[in-house]
Amino acid sequence: MYDSLFMTNAIHTDDEMLRHIQMGFLRLSTAGRAIQDAVQWSPAWSSDALEKALDEMLAVPGSTVAEVFRALWMLLSASNAALDTEMGNFICEVVGTCFRRNRSDYMKSSHDWMQEELKKRPTAAQAYLALICLPEPLAVLSRDDILSALEGSDFFPDAGRMLSFSQPSEPPLGHKYEAVSEHEQRYCSCNRRYTGAMT
Repeated sequence: MYDSLFMTNAIHTDDEMLRHIQMGFLRLSTAGRAIQDAVQWSPAWSSDALEKALDEMLAVPGSTVAEVFRALWMLLSASNAALDTEMGNFICEVVGTCFRRNRSDYMKSSHDWMQEELKKRPTAAQAYLALICLPEPLAVLSRDDILSALEGSDFFPDAGRMLSFSQPSEPPLGHKYEAVSEHEQRYCSCNRRYTGAMT
């Protein structure tokens, strides 16, 4: 399903880096091969294939977990991807795998760009990525933007419950470390939701 794709010596700009990372996602395709047109993209993956793909994405010069999320954010827009059960599960798997395998990188990442993008009428799939990806204090701060984009979808009730915390406040110092365990719990909850194991 997945073969190596990167010629990292050909990457000179941030745009090229993000495009290479997007190509990694495009190779995880129901077509069973790499596709060039994002509009045709529908993800298909195994755990091994996804781990290999993410390892190669993070091997691109200048790449970080934040850049992987940024590239996926852009691809979700370019492909006009519908937020169905399969896409929701894929987003959970991407985020969960990044947290498990690259925890220290996540802890150092800035998510300010995603909060800004949420103010620009994101797609439902992008909003779901933010719901799963953002540290809890930042997700709460972006609660209205996330729920607005998810309104009317099957994901809206779960999102409302996941964001039903106290009123938004400034994230406390050191929140990134605390957010890792919170996200692991959120990821597990999300994963159970789409494998039918949630009670």
